[in-house]
Amino acid sequence: MNEICQADICAKQTKACQQHFEYIEKVVGVKFEAIDKAMVLAAEEMKRRLHETNNVREQLGRQAETFVNTDYYRMEHSSLSKEVELLRDWKNIQVGKSAATNLMAALSLMVSFIVAVLHFFPGLR
Repeated sequence: MNEICQADICAKQTKACQQHFEYIEKVVGVKFEAIDKAMVLAAEEMKRRLHETNNVREQLGRQAETFVNTDYYRMEHSSLSKEVELLRDWKNIQVGKSAATNLMAALSLMVSFIVAVLHFFPGLR
């Protein structure tokens, strides 16, 4: 009878071990499925981010095409600086001419005044 009890205990232990093994197998399977899903989601997220990064790169590339390069800027700036300097010189010449014209007008007015005074007052001659 002792052998039957031991066989019964052994069968129960084997069954318990088998159930525990099936439980662990199920838990591990669920964890592996979760890991697989997480990896798929991470891969999709990585693809999305790389796609967005490439879009930003393309946009920056298109935007950079509209920028003025340094050599062109320097050349145009130098040209404009020369034109501004020429305009300043021209303005100074015009101001000088205007001053000379005003001086001549003042002198003409004084001479005309003197001639008129001498004409109307012959005794002052």
